[in-house]
Amino acid sequence: MFPISVRWLQKAGVLILAFATFIVLTGSALAAEGEGSFRMEGKNRYETAALVAEDQFTTSEQVIVARGDKDGGYADGLAASVLAGVLEAPVLLTAPETFPEATAETIANLNVQEVILLGGSSAVSDDVKSDIEAMELEVKRIAGETRFETATLIAEEASERGTLADYGFIVNGMAAPDSLVSGSAAFRDQAPILQVTENSVPSETAEIIETLGIENFYLVGGSAVLTEEIEAKINDLANVQTRLAGKDRYATSVAVAGEKFESEANLILCAGPNENLVDAIGASVYGLPILYTQSIPPVVQDYLDETVTANSKVIIMGGEAAVSNVVENDVQEQVEQADPPPPEDPPVAAPAPSPSPPPSPEEYDLTMVVKDDMKDPLVGVRVEVNDEVKETDEDGRVVFEGLESGTYDYEVDKDGYVAEEDEVEVVDENITKEIELKKRKMEFKHLNIAGEEIAGEEDKAKIDEGDNKKVSTAVYNRTIPESGWYDFNLKIRESETVNEYVYSLNVSEYVYGVVYEQVYENVYDGTRIDFGQV
Repeated sequence: MFPISVRWLQKAGVLILAFATFIVLTGSALAAEGEGSFRMEGKNRYETAALVAEDQFTTSEQVIVARGDKDGGYADGLAASVLAGVLEAPVLLTAPETFPEATAETIANLNVQEVILLGGSSAVSDDVKSDIEAMELEVKRIAGETRFETATLIAEEASERGTLADYGFIVNGMAAPDSLVSGSAAFRDQAPILQVTENSVPSETAEIIETLGIENFYLVGGSAVLTEEIEAKINDLANVQTRLAGKDRYATSVAVAGEKFESEANLILCAGPNENLVDAIGASVYGLPILYTQSIPPVVQDYLDETVTANSKVIIMGGEAAVSNVVENDVQEQVEQADPPPPEDPPVAAPAPSPSPPPSPEEYDLTMVVKDDMKDPLVGVRVEVNDEVKETDEDGRVVFEGLESGTYDYEVDKDGYVAEEDEVEVVDENITKEIELKKRKMEFKHLNIAGEEIAGEEDKAKIDEGDNKKVSTAVYNRTIPESGWYDFNLKIRESETVNEYVYSLNVSEYVYGVVYEQVYENVYDGTRIDFGQV
């Protein structure tokens, strides 16, 4: 198995087959010729994994199928890479209760004989298993009582079917972002990925370490996900080679790439937010470094600057909603402008000395803390600083690293809250900026035709005699949890008759007034006018 798929080197010879795959899966199945960036994009995560499988394999006796929805935390999929590497087989995805059509079609296209399901019936239901068996295929389920036991059973199965590497990975089974970036190296080298918790080593994990006889392990993730106590316990069982970690998931992906893919100029870009992490499971079969991105973080850009050459291939996983066209275009431009790779047999003569570079400017961290008007932290707030976008954690915090002294524009927004835009100044020190987001509200106001507000009694309205352009009513205020359309009623009282009208109002970041004009007797025409931002 080559790190770059054989099909990349045979595109001319299998063009018809590639287009057939494209038509079946209705995604961007064809890898670009030569160097540059290209996407592996299906209509959904299941199609994307299927596209990867058919790009990397023409046939496969076995396939591995793991749960693909984010509610499962990708626990079984992140441990699958070692078995995929031993079997030289792709990893496909399924929903817990339904078997995706794209997954079934790829299994048929690859002439698969055996399907290995990962996880118990709560992860991959018996109905899904029955659907696969109906394809007249052999089905084997690997499942433990917990995700930790399932990971050990996967490693045990891999050791029985092939030869494992002399090292493995230790990851937090509840922290998918750090864990998934180790999948490519695990596939390429056939290295097991074993799971622990933040501060304890499950007994089944300790037992499999002794059973496999592997002496060296890499810890993937910082001390927030794998404590020093865990490191000490693993050292008691084997030897911790080193810890691969950064300040966030993006930096951790670079740490793994730098350690395990030292001279690799080709790479994979996957979206870093939790809902898109699943693409990294199927992508591991390329055996290339996986880097997280949204907009390209500085730590990832530094890695690209050091590794990308004019011959590099960069695989972008998922559609524009996962990794934007801006990122794709930036990477393509970098490849086009990069220097060619060094020759395989460099000349003996030493290169001429180059002048020393100027000293690098000092860099600082900007911490943004976002709270609501009750001073409670807000989770999942989108914060953009200097074209870099991140989301706040459970403490309402997000950190932008490596900023030079200067003034930076920022935008902060979350559904149901009033967005804030402003500037923040970073001067010769780390800065913490606190931001308070107010809940978005809308007002219903009844006005005369000139746009003047008319006071009235609540739930009552009347037409002033001699002036058919006035209607009076109360002013209503209500907190709106999110953007969308909302209905409201207008009651107009004339003599003993009450006419009730129902209108829909689209609430985004604006409030609207409603103007009513009497067209003729007992008929009223309503129009919306923009009152401006809340």
